[in-house]
Amino acid sequence: MSFPRRLYTSFWILGLIALGGLLVLLNSLRVDRLNYVSELAAAPLQIDALSPTGYEGGMRQLIVPEHNNESYEWIAQTQQMLAAGESRLRHVNYDNAPQGRKTYTASAYRWWLGLLGKIDHAVTNRPMGLSVERAALWADPLLQLLLLFCSGWFIARHFSIGCAALFVVGLVTLYHLVGSFLPGQPGHFGLSLMCIVGSVLPLLAAVSSYRPQWTAANARRHARLAAVFAGLGLWVNVALQLPVIVGIGVGGLLAVVMGRQERRTGNSSNDGIVINGFWRCWSLMGAATILVMFFVEYFPSDLGGWRASTLHPLYAAAWWGFGELLALSTASIGGQKQLWSFRAVVVLGFAGLSVAAVPLWFFLRGTDGIFLEPAASRLSGLAGGPVAENSWLWLMRDRLSLVTTATVLPLAVLGSAIWLWFREKKSSNAAGRGAVAFALGPILVAMAGAAMQLRWWNVVDLLALIVAVAALAGVTKAKKPGTQRAWGWGVVVAAAIPGLILVISPLRTSAERVVTTGELESLIERDLSQWLANRAGPGRAIILASPNLTTSIIFHGGSRGLGTPFRENSDGLSAALRIASATSPDEAHALVRRREVTHIILPSWDPALDEYARAGTNQSETSLIGMLHRWLPPRWLRPVPYQLARIPGFEGQSVVIFEVVEVQENAVALSYLAEYFVEMDRLDEAGSVSHVLEQSFPEDLSALVARARVASATRDSATLAKLIPSLAGSIRRADDEVL
Repeated sequence: MSFPRRLYTSFWILGLIALGGLLVLLNSLRVDRLNYVSELAAAPLQIDALSPTGYEGGMRQLIVPEHNNESYEWIAQTQQMLAAGESRLRHVNYDNAPQGRKTYTASAYRWWLGLLGKIDHAVTNRPMGLSVERAALWADPLLQLLLLFCSGWFIARHFSIGCAALFVVGLVTLYHLVGSFLPGQPGHFGLSLMCIVGSVLPLLAAVSSYRPQWTAANARRHARLAAVFAGLGLWVNVALQLPVIVGIGVGGLLAVVMGRQERRTGNSSNDGIVINGFWRCWSLMGAATILVMFFVEYFPSDLGGWRASTLHPLYAAAWWGFGELLALSTASIGGQKQLWSFRAVVVLGFAGLSVAAVPLWFFLRGTDGIFLEPAASRLSGLAGGPVAENSWLWLMRDRLSLVTTATVLPLAVLGSAIWLWFREKKSSNAAGRGAVAFALGPILVAMAGAAMQLRWWNVVDLLALIVAVAALAGVTKAKKPGTQRAWGWGVVVAAAIPGLILVISPLRTSAERVVTTGELESLIERDLSQWLANRAGPGRAIILASPNLTTSIIFHGGSRGLGTPFRENSDGLSAALRIASATSPDEAHALVRRREVTHIILPSWDPALDEYARAGTNQSETSLIGMLHRWLPPRWLRPVPYQLARIPGFEGQSVVIFEVVEVQENAVALSYLAEYFVEMDRLDEAGSVSHVLEQSFPEDLSALVARARVASATRDSATLAKLIPSLAGSIRRADDEVL
């Protein structure tokens, strides 16, 4: 290696290390803010090494940014898995009370979080539950560091150091990618992005193999490597990896079509690696990976049945069929007509049936909510990230803003690559254009996904960087490679500037110690959760509340609930909807008793239960939730006074808690309601209830006590003086024994 080359390589290695150090620094600032927010107004919790969470009563202190419900669940499930000494988790009991529910999510991310927790436990000797909570702060940033170094090394080795530098700089600066690996928001999305990179980059290296030392064997080896990553990606998250696999097939066809066009113009590319056994190696290895991971995850007790959202052998069969179709199609496009023998036709028929089996099963059995995850509607995990049903509604709502600009600008990379493709049409760089054609396949599919779900913009950014790598690598034989490299770098830098501004802004807020509205809500929900757990007893409360609040109460208070926003808890959500929308108090009572609900909670900042009531009946005013809002609770509910902390920026908010009790007499129920209003300093409502008690139950002792309390709170001395003799007489008659 020449001296300039060694110097260039040394600068690249130092730059990569510096970029990794920058990531560590930025994430350290974010972790410091998380610790600051989590310690605000935190009640002292007792350490308990025997508790799954590390705290007494199964409570937790961590405030997860942006109320990321999936992160709450990953932490809770990992703690439960380690506490039970299991390697795979198949049942949870924190929601869908009282029986709990099955869970079939892949163990890959729980293993990663559990590994980091065990390392922290070994180093610090904290209880395992606390170690998992601490590991959640760095689990995803460490994945980003792994992706940074591994992808940088691979691209520098197979393309160029310039291509690698472009990719890793984009990985650290593009808005959506930064928001995919945040501290304190553990989740399998970042792991899925790593698998997507691993499933595309080796194939891109094979397709762009214009170097003489490359052989068909090298290409097939890279195809197998990509298939392993794609299979692991399906294991981690079927909803993300499955469309990317389809996009890989589209890109392969585009690359072969480009090769055929080059052959006609006399600039033949080395497309033999795409035709000669390439796709069969890819599909067979992918199918084998699926089968292995399926048995690792579900053997021996959960092999039956099929859920579209999890790994299954049917996906392996479909992948084999997809690879055979690609192999025969590319062979035909490449001009190898002799491959269309009787055997090929038979294989084609079986392959078509294998591929068609998946959409047919989707049609007959449903998709198991595979593409309906709540997190799919969130653009980024960064503070203030937009939430919308699809990109069109979001763009129409926000129009031209810094976030929309940071989202759309990376598409300029795609436009530049297409421009390069056509600009170099008459050059000898056929392999470079074939690589660009291949890289376009996955990103086009990802863009279709982004039109329907905001989460897919993260995948679009990642694949746009891969397109940029293909385009930049392809200019090595161009007439003016320096000019085109500068153009490519300029496009990527311009696309990264809005994202950098958005990434830096929250860090400034962190330095100023400004608490956001979302963090205030999380702090209040944590206080409510722990107050309720202390009042009801560890793990004894079963909550009917909005899905977000239920998740927070489960996580911070160690209680249980019904409806949570998780796809696998459809039964719990259905039960919550039925109770909320019940128009008969007796029906609601029967449902509540069946589910052993102990408390119903109505927060003013989260009207989800109101939406349940409207969704379940056309008469929402007479539903259970409608009656509670009008302060007409059934006699088996008793209001429990709870005062929200007075926090600037959260004025006017309130929470109403009802406890499920035995059916009360009317006088007793109204008396408790009057006393509740006194406790909550709502004296006008207390006076109204006191008047009803006076008219309907003038001699009832419970009513007399409640009226006396109202008179005392309102400083009505005359009424209080009239009530004291009646109270004294009731006590002399021993009527107080019924209190």
